[in-house]
Amino acid sequence: MTNLPPLASIRAFEVAARHLSFTKAADELCVTQSAVSRHIRHLEDRLGRQLFIRGHRTLLLTPAGEKYAGELAGVFRQLGWATDRAARSSNEQQLLIHAYTTFAMYWLVPRLKRFREAHPDIEIQLTAATSEANAEQQQAHAILRVGPGQFENAQPIFPVCMVPICTPELRDTFLSDPNDLTQLSRVTLLHSLAVKGNWPSWLRRTGAHSVEPDRGFWFEASAMAYTAAERGLGVALAQYYFIDDELRRKSLVVPFPYGWQSERVYCLTWPHRYSRLEPLMRFREWLASEVEAQRQGLDDSFLIRV
Repeated sequence: MTNLPPLASIRAFEVAARHLSFTKAADELCVTQSAVSRHIRHLEDRLGRQLFIRGHRTLLLTPAGEKYAGELAGVFRQLGWATDRAARSSNEQQLLIHAYTTFAMYWLVPRLKRFREAHPDIEIQLTAATSEANAEQQQAHAILRVGPGQFENAQPIFPVCMVPICTPELRDTFLSDPNDLTQLSRVTLLHSLAVKGNWPSWLRRTGAHSVEPDRGFWFEASAMAYTAAERGLGVALAQYYFIDDELRRKSLVVPFPYGWQSERVYCLTWPHRYSRLEPLMRFREWLASEVEAQRQGLDDSFLIRV
């Protein structure tokens, strides 16, 4: 194992970097300012590089210090979670789930209250990202992702079905004819950088070749594009199963009844080592019941599959 610097020095640096102040760090750690300064000097000597740029009334991180502080922040979060788990009652169980940001925000989080009511002894720790790049690094018990893929275990949830969405006001003003896709040239297209090919694929499959597929506003996550559509900024392409609540509330509408359903499906995946983990087994059962309830209440009969 690497010969680590003293934890007191690392902790003093992490707190001082967060506040950019030795005084505030001393207050949080209940030590003197000189003790904080001494810990950080010791750490800098140990690392052989400067972590702070010290001015008369300013304290700034060096590039090395900024990178080190960012990595340590995640380490201390993990330590906090581990401590919380160790301190919990023995009858409480934790389940670590990782999902796409939009899946988490628009589908899973709105339903977690029902999971809590059904399984009050299971604590959910939910992390999210716009892609799968960091999924395996989360050490999650299960990951909600899109397949098919080379997964150890997978439970299908629902297919990828993309539909255009906007506010009723924008539809009535610019997209009043549901059969005329050329009207899309009159509005802003809202894109997600996480799924760049959605608009080109949907327009190609619907035959709307005159609409420029790449113009408009671009957002890091699909959830941001959905929110922009709900605020009247333009038209986004949304996963139909994510926005049924918004459609029922009529905060969003589908201006053109064309659903592009791909062969890909959302699924819950997990490593073999967690197959018999009781919280995961109960989560899988609950997930299946939620999906079935949604299917029974979802009206997609108006959609024309393309």
